Amino acid sequence: MRDEVYYKERLAAERLQQCYQLATPRVKQYLRAEVEFVVARLRRDDIVPDLGCGYGRTTPAFARFARLTVGTDNSLASLRLARLQLGDANNRRLVCADARRLAFASASFDRVVRIQNGISAFHVDRRVLVRDVVLGEIDRTATRDGVIVCKDGFTAGTVHEDEFRTLVAHLDVELQSFEVDNSSVFFLLRV
Repeated sequence: MRDEVYYKERLAAERLQQCYQLATPRVKQYLRAEVEFVVARLRRDDIVPDLGCGYGRTTPAFARFARLTVGTDNSLASLRLARLQLGDANNRRLVCADARRLAFASASFDRVVRIQNGISAFHVDRRVLVRDVVLGEIDRTATRDGVIVCKDGFTAGTVHEDEFRTLVAHLDVELQSFEVDNSSVFFLLRV
């Protein structure tokens, strides 16, 4: 099962929300710190996409500080749950879209936000989290070195700072990295 299908069908809506609800107080602290980091960089006149917004965990906070926040996700089930959390504010929109193939015109946004937390974020019994909430059956022979591989083909891992710098090295951008709350690394790219 390809990752986009996995997040669209298996790890969506209430199942995704449950992952964040299982988080320990320390993890919840750094999740808040991530949002605060982004919010501190938003301006009141910004138009901002929240790529991969899922069930709407971060979109309401961004919308309080930007002119318009557009939450995008490839899961209609997640977007339905997000709609409940967003309420009727007129500066929030939800769009069903794959973040890799957005149909927005170039320069539609002032800032682009993508926060991604994975299984590594939750310091609970990961076997229970993986088995019961997130993933399918684990392929124990292929899982290693920080990468989880499922028998259905899904994989999850981490992009480290050096790897990210390599990924963007060919772009004409200024790159800054920030460690937030001793737990997350954020990259700011300026064109």
